[in-house]
Amino acid sequence: KTLVEVIVRNPTPNEITLKASIIGFELTGPLSITLSPGMKDVYSLTFAPTQVGESRGSLIFFHDDVGEFWYSLILKAEPPTPTTLPLLECELGSWIRQSINLDNPTEECIDVIPAVSNTNNFALEIDTERVLTLKPSVTTKVVLRFKPSNLGESDHVTKITFTSERLGEWIFYASGTGRLPKPH
Repeated sequence: KTLVEVIVRNPTPNEITLKASIIGFELTGPLSITLSPGMKDVYSLTFAPTQVGESRGSLIFFHDDVGEFWYSLILKAEPPTPTTLPLLECELGSWIRQSINLDNPTEECIDVIPAVSNTNNFALEIDTERVLTLKPSVTTKVVLRFKPSNLGESDHVTKITFTSERLGEWIFYASGTGRLPKPH
């Protein structure tokens, strides 16, 4: 979600309430804004895209005393920026878990296909052969497991990708360090 802020001004000596008309599938905002005489304020419009790409929208304000004025909006939705997860440290012969949060801010289900580039040391605790459905307006936790194969950080890196037709790729980078086991 992103806020689109538009400054509106009341040029009259009277308080006015501007009616707002929003045109655009992924846009929401208040139906009006009230302005004191000669004052300005910020009208906030929420852009919550459900797919990657460019779209158009409009924001139209109207009042009998000032007429109609409108804004043509060019809206661009991009895939989420890659996230680097905190370093995982684990003793040889053991494994450790870390959660990955997948936030679905939309009002629709989103299907993603999970993939892990280094399956020797990292695994998701879900079936990576099946589509994962993210429920609307919910954060889904996916558990990543790390099991080192040698001491240090050598070869303990991976790229976790959740691919969606509509939202592109969510990319997470993970790395780990293998430690000597503690004596018992």
